[in-house]
Amino acid sequence: PTHCQHDTRESGDRVMALLILVLLIGSVATTPTHCQHDKTEACRNPLLLGPQPWRQREGLISMSNGAPVRTYDSGVSFRVWAPHATAASVVPYLSNGRWSQTLMQSENNGTFYVNVGNAQPGDSYIFKFLTPSGTVVRLDPRAQDIDPSVTTDWKYSVIHDPDFDWEDTKFVAPPPNELVIYELHLPSFNVQEDVGTFDTAIQKLPFLQKLGVNAIELMPVATYSGSASGWGYSPCAPYAILPKLGGYKGLKRFVRTANKLGMGVFLDVVWNHASDDNILKLYDGFQGNTGNGIYFYDDSRANTPWGPRFNFDSAPVSQYILDSIDMWLKDYHITGFRWDSTICIRKGGDGKVCWQSNENIDAGWKTMQAANLLTKASGAFTSAEDSQGFNDLTKPSSDKNAGIPGASGGAGFTSQWSYTFYYLFTIDQLLLSDNSQADMNKIADIVINKKNVGDDPHRVMFTENHDMSSNQNHGRIPAIVNPGGSPYTPNYWAQKKAMLGVGIILTAPVFPMLFYGQEMLSYATFDFPVPPNIDWNLTLANSGIVQEVTDLISLRLNKNGNSAGLSSNTTSLIQIVNDDNDKIVVFLRSHKSGNVLVVVNMYETAYSNYVVQNIPRDGVWHVRFNGDSKNYSSLFDNFGSDQTEVQVSGGSCSLKLPKYSILILSQ
Repeated sequence: PTHCQHDTRESGDRVMALLILVLLIGSVATTPTHCQHDKTEACRNPLLLGPQPWRQREGLISMSNGAPVRTYDSGVSFRVWAPHATAASVVPYLSNGRWSQTLMQSENNGTFYVNVGNAQPGDSYIFKFLTPSGTVVRLDPRAQDIDPSVTTDWKYSVIHDPDFDWEDTKFVAPPPNELVIYELHLPSFNVQEDVGTFDTAIQKLPFLQKLGVNAIELMPVATYSGSASGWGYSPCAPYAILPKLGGYKGLKRFVRTANKLGMGVFLDVVWNHASDDNILKLYDGFQGNTGNGIYFYDDSRANTPWGPRFNFDSAPVSQYILDSIDMWLKDYHITGFRWDSTICIRKGGDGKVCWQSNENIDAGWKTMQAANLLTKASGAFTSAEDSQGFNDLTKPSSDKNAGIPGASGGAGFTSQWSYTFYYLFTIDQLLLSDNSQADMNKIADIVINKKNVGDDPHRVMFTENHDMSSNQNHGRIPAIVNPGGSPYTPNYWAQKKAMLGVGIILTAPVFPMLFYGQEMLSYATFDFPVPPNIDWNLTLANSGIVQEVTDLISLRLNKNGNSAGLSSNTTSLIQIVNDDNDKIVVFLRSHKSGNVLVVVNMYETAYSNYVVQNIPRDGVWHVRFNGDSKNYSSLFDNFGSDQTEVQVSGGSCSLKLPKYSILILSQ
């Protein structure tokens, strides 16, 4: 539009992502003719639905004494994509006395638009469409606020208020190699009434700050069907935060507080499917062959095991997904995303479930590429949950040797969840009932990620997460090791195995992730569909374990300036012992600011004089962590607690090495 010669606020990264999406998928909408006279925010971008279409009331920019001033006298803009409707209106759902049903103008590209001068934030509304099959009433797919009175069968959308005081937090996300991620289920995190909210969770953020994590990964909080206490993977209204959790304002308050305390916030986004009762289904009355409507595939790719699959081949649908990512980044200060089940975005259509399918969905891959380019430009972190060992997910889109046959280039994710590590280490080694069966050669390969392991070099590592700790899979480690036991009196092996696992992920290369409650030794299975609430009394009952996790995170992030090697990506194997009664691996994490030596003993033998060889630097090495310290548990032996430093000479030293523990040393 001509006014864009003077309005330069549109960020270059978004323009680039939009251009890439157009090149990948095609279809560019022309500027509506009424935009020649209507200068509201809704008319500022010729690409389909506006530059930031989630901002209904951004207002206009004018100059006053040489400074830009934002005014809101332009009312509220409404735009909706409904290509099979012959007419559309926006209707206040609850009467407000300021405006009434208003006819929208067709833009001849499947969208309808109107600006309502007397509308304002807080007003409820619906869209009413005239279709060949009759009148259809629908909610706004892009509304950030929704009917708060129900948890399903929502009746109306609500105009959100874009104004929010971020209090100049100026949060800068840590680089990826310095992340410690904490996966959190909001509804059960800190429950004071029937369900946990953003505001009740805020009360526990100082605890997480003290623990040391710096990235909180929220399980889905966009409006989902079923119980508000559920997992959240049944998306209904992807732009609107579930009101019962605190709504869009609650999320902003949560992010602001977390940022002030030095923590970023990641969102778990679900674009592989929608729930069967989502607000997009049969949106403008079009049924097609599958009865899902314009937002979803209408062929053999139409369905996933959990609900309809979004139609990534549709430019408006792919743009809808991109715009949501842009919205979270810009308006909510989100610094990372976990994409749920990307295998069902990139595969499906031959009558098989997506992880068994041989059919690629090229447009799904291209949509992820465009979204990751947009995310990368903002400096945010992304992770794919794919579980198929497909490493092209984390290769850049510029790598034309990567990708799928119909869509060259990597998907561009920063990382992907490593189920390879979980199964090869946690299940096959850590949870062995007979520790003499542990294979230290395999463990060394897994930790260092040698080629024979086949794991993605950009992996998120965990020993617990919401899936693996659930009643559908294995449960939490302490409960597996100590079935029938109590988290208030965890036995020796429940503590040792849980903490050795945490120690490995916090000393191994790439991205560590904890699952909420893991730091306090929770035994509670993360039940589906509704998990139990976190028992905060465990932070006192197992305060030593909390301290152990805190100390490990502190070392991982080099908080005391003596363990920089743990945040590097350079790891080398120093020593392996794999006899029947000796199970030890030693590896070095190297950094220009200092090296870190990690000694892992996975058997019940303690050594008064264990000799480590091949250490690259002589001199004094300080013991920074001893996993057998009684500071962590009264059941531990405190073996070697008097050993604060060792002397390395000729690449060799002698250690006091406690049984089934980790030692961490640095210079």
